[in-house]
Amino acid sequence: MLQAATAEQPTAPESATTAATAASAPCSSTTTLQTQQQQQQQGLRLRSFSTNVPAAASSTALLPAHSLTHLQLTLMDSSTASLLALRDGISADPALAAATARLTNLQQLVLECDAAAGALPGLTNLRHLTSLEVMDSVIAGRSQWKKPLKQLLAHPLPLQRLHISTGCGVPGPGFLLDLLRQSQLLNFSIEGQLHEGSQLPVQLQRLQFCCERSWASDPIELTQLLHLQHLHLAGSFPDPSILLQPSQLPCLQHLALQHWEVHEAAAAAAVWLQLP
Repeated sequence: MLQAATAEQPTAPESATTAATAASAPCSSTTTLQTQQQQQQQGLRLRSFSTNVPAAASSTALLPAHSLTHLQLTLMDSSTASLLALRDGISADPALAAATARLTNLQQLVLECDAAAGALPGLTNLRHLTSLEVMDSVIAGRSQWKKPLKQLLAHPLPLQRLHISTGCGVPGPGFLLDLLRQSQLLNFSIEGQLHEGSQLPVQLQRLQFCCERSWASDPIELTQLLHLQHLHLAGSFPDPSILLQPSQLPCLQHLALQHWEVHEAAAAAAVWLQLP
């Protein structure tokens, strides 16, 4: 910020003072520039920002943290170098993770990028975040998600909606998740199997989870979700009795069943008449 000065010739004492100030200016120029940038950013009232240009990831650090409430980043990089890095287990861009974590007034965040799981731990500082969608844009193993997802869910968050997409990876053992600390969560969906023993909050109203083709395990218990209104089950159900659980959910209004194979749907048809 520049301030205009008078055109009058200063007196000798004033000239001495001015010279001294000018001499000391280079020492404080960095601080002054930072202050001016902060003042300029404070003048921005940007509330929503979205981009699908991978090179724009660095611009996230320039977004005004005091006003931004909605952010959507689709930063897919299909280059050979990126895919090889993911194959070798290299995590998401740390600069992107740090820049996202500083946006403390965010209420809604959609993040679709390579190795998206790497950004999850830093999101625990977003105390106003009510809606979170994190999607991996490439084939990635479940092992890249387990630790970051556990770190995220270990903290009580204001989330009301959480969607996790782990990419179109190979069949795997799924997830053992504890969401009991998420006391405000109403809508939860994950592309992956939930292990028996996963803890879901009783106030859930919408639930969706998918099981990869030909991967079977004991079904998760759903009968404690007495407020559940919408349920979407997808995948291979080795025990069709899991389909009887919705009949014990008093608030259920919508049930969607998605089978990978025709013979699986035929095996489940025997219990359809017992559904609510």
